[in-house]
Amino acid sequence: MNWLQRLSSKQPSAATEAEESVEQKHELPRADEQFEGMGSGARASAMRREGLALSPLDECDADEHDTEYVRGKHFLEWGDELKRLKREGRLDDALTLAMEIIEATERGQSTAARNASKRAAYLRGKPEDHQPRETPPGWTEHAAIILRKLGRFDEKVAVIDRWIAHAGPSHRWVGAKHAKLLERRGRAIELTGSGA
Repeated sequence: MNWLQRLSSKQPSAATEAEESVEQKHELPRADEQFEGMGSGARASAMRREGLALSPLDECDADEHDTEYVRGKHFLEWGDELKRLKREGRLDDALTLAMEIIEATERGQSTAARNASKRAAYLRGKPEDHQPRETPPGWTEHAAIILRKLGRFDEKVAVIDRWIAHAGPSHRWVGAKHAKLLERRGRAIELTGSGA
């Protein structure tokens, strides 16, 4: 079973004629066991490093994944370390790491935005339908909490504003962290007395 068949088998609807023609054009070898359990970006990146053929979508996934590294590891691998630094009271170190992670998520989002037209062309859609979602708000929440503990309320507002700038239209936001970040921003503004 090739990559598109596997994807189509997970969807309840039948493949369209366009997907079927794409499937016939791109019969790619897979090393499923080796890459089992990996996310699409990690899998595509690992396949690229192994020199395996990638579909155009896998190329996009690998490009995005590879821009999201912090200190030699993907940003998703830093959650426990960030929590440990906070727990140990090493707030400056935790903040530095959180900010590096935020930068990595922004790089990934920027790469995904550049890849939107490639995805659209391959899937015969519109580039605006393939624009990336907001950067993950949890890392910004970590940074905001650290900045509050350090008493740096103006910077807390700034880091949340930075996330808002990368969040895109609010109708595309997923999850409850978005509203929490906006509440945190409001409280920080009240504490600084500024009308920012």
